[in-house]
Amino acid sequence: MKKQYALFIVASLAFAACSKSNDPAPDASTVVAGTYQLTYLREDSASVVDSINLPYKINGTTVASGTIIATRIASATLTDSISFTFLVNGTPSDYPLGRVTVQTNGTSYDLYDGADKIGTADGTNISIDTDPQDTQTYRIVLKGKK
Repeated sequence: MKKQYALFIVASLAFAACSKSNDPAPDASTVVAGTYQLTYLREDSASVVDSINLPYKINGTTVASGTIIATRIASATLTDSISFTFLVNGTPSDYPLGRVTVQTNGTSYDLYDGADKIGTADGTNISIDTDPQDTQTYRIVLKGKK
């Protein structure tokens, strides 16, 4: 009888250890949402290209740094959408990134502005290119890390 009781306890523990979690996986926009420190900034305007790695320092003093803030839009119809704010030295950028749609792509997430893919994120790193085909007069490329 003791062996049967012991076998029952071992089997119960093994079953409990293998049971699946009932916690739902977070949606794509929840994973992407957060604050990212800019590591790279590129701005193209007409024939001028500015490209710097951030934070940008001169003689050990930081003269330029930036942040991307991705905020999940909580709505029944926009559950996989993110609103972006882009700050340089703590000041909001003149170039609004606006709202994008987040779609799962394997282990990462693609960011879409309408039908145009403008970036990727994996929950730790983010990369945004507002004009990946380089067809517009103004383009901004951002890379950041949480």
